[in-house]
Amino acid sequence: MVRKLLIGLLLILSIQLNASIKEIQYDYQGNFRAKLWVPDGASASRKLPVIVYSYDEFIDRVGENFAAHKGYDLNRHVLEFARWNVVVIVPMEHYRKLSAINGAVEYARKLPMVDARRIHVVGVSEGGVMGLVAAQGHRIRSVSVITPLEINDKGAFSYGHLVGHRSPKKIPVFVLSSAEDKHWELVDNKRLAWFFRGNPKFERRIYPHQREWFWSEKNSFMWDIRDFINRNGGIDTDASPHPQ
Repeated sequence: MVRKLLIGLLLILSIQLNASIKEIQYDYQGNFRAKLWVPDGASASRKLPVIVYSYDEFIDRVGENFAAHKGYDLNRHVLEFARWNVVVIVPMEHYRKLSAINGAVEYARKLPMVDARRIHVVGVSEGGVMGLVAAQGHRIRSVSVITPLEINDKGAFSYGHLVGHRSPKKIPVFVLSSAEDKHWELVDNKRLAWFFRGNPKFERRIYPHQREWFWSEKNSFMWDIRDFINRNGGIDTDASPHPQ
């Protein structure tokens, strides 16, 4: 009986928290929508940093609900980021649409409760590479890239194109890779690391897990990202503490 009551209370709490995630729309070379979380108490006099989360393209391919069924739940990621006491924006249906990422950054910059000097992008796979590309033309404080996947070998979404731009070489970049990736993916990640070899704020970490390990917001890589952001622009000190 007690167990059922606790499950019921957790379900109600989950529904209430999910309801606090707003759906927004914005225009930036097209019409886009996004998930938005704004912490209680945020205001123009108490500005907060921003996390723009550019998710794995798997979600756009199979749909948000099916991805959640397979263990990659966007709402849970938003709520985990929310524990850091930040504004969270997740551009939706952004598959290879750089304007969706750029527009989310500009939308965040105009919010009165946002500290425009502390906009951080966290991206997965192709979404992470798009975050690096977005950093070419926008004032982004840091980019964290999880299991990056080069989208094209030529053009705007190629690593070669990044070489011609200085911005990503100057900002803090954190690349998180899987030791279980395919051989060509590991080679691809080494190429990306080589590109950032002259960036003193570049960090890379390899985890002994498969790519899908990064789909769970409760795994330790999230705290590594938080620590990285804290060292490079920071998260407010009243954010939830690092688990012991």
